[in-house]
Amino acid sequence: MKVILADDNEKFLEGLRFYLRKSKDIEIIAEVRNGLELLNNENLALADLVLIDLEMPQVGGIEATRKALWLYPHIRFIAITMYTDKAYLKTLVEAGFKGCVFKDELYTDLPVAIYDVMHGKYHFPPDILVQED
Repeated sequence: MKVILADDNEKFLEGLRFYLRKSKDIEIIAEVRNGLELLNNENLALADLVLIDLEMPQVGGIEATRKALWLYPHIRFIAITMYTDKAYLKTLVEAGFKGCVFKDELYTDLPVAIYDVMHGKYHFPPDILVQED
C-alpha cells in the first residue's frame, strides 16, 4: 500500500517513518509538512492512505483532507493528533476521515487503524469527543 505522511513535526515524522518501514506491505511515497504541500504533491493521486496531523501550518489536516478527497476520492485518510480535546468525531467523519489515532497511542493503535480502514471499516478511539460543546 502506498502511504503519504503529513505532519509538521520532523522528530515525529522520523519516528513514524522508522516504525512504518518495518512493514513490508507499506511503501512511503511522500512526506509533507503541511496540507498545502500535500495538495501540491505529485504523488497524491497514487496514494492509498494518508496519515495526517490535524494541526499544521498554512493548511490544516481537516481542510487538506476535504480538498484531497474532492480530487481523489479513492484515498483513505487517518487523522493523527495529540489534541484529544480538538478531535471531534462528527467533524472528522464529515471531512472524510476513515479513522483517527491519538499520538500517545500511536504505536499500539495504528496497526489496527490501518487494517480496519484499508478493509473498509471506520476506526476511531472510544474516547473521541462526539460533538463540540
